[in-house]
Amino acid sequence: MELLTRPLAARYITAATSIPTSSQALADLHRRGRGPKFSILRGRAVYTKQGLEEWLAAELARTARERVA
Repeated sequence: MELLTRPLAARYITAATSIPTSSQALADLHRRGRGPKFSILRGRAVYTKQGLEEWLAAELARTARERVA
C-alpha cells in the first residue's frame, strides 16, 4: 500500500485532473466535510491512491447530478 502525504496527494490530484490543487485546499475540503478520506499516521494526514481516485469519481458524479438538477 502506498500512502501519500497531503502535499503529495494534492500533486496526485493535480496530475490526474490538470486542476491545480494544494494541500491547503485538501485541508479546507476536509473541514467542510467534502474531502477525500485519509488517516493520521504519526501526526500527518495520509491518503491512498485508491481513496483519492474514489473521491474524484464521486465528485465527478456529484457535479454531474447537480448540472442535471
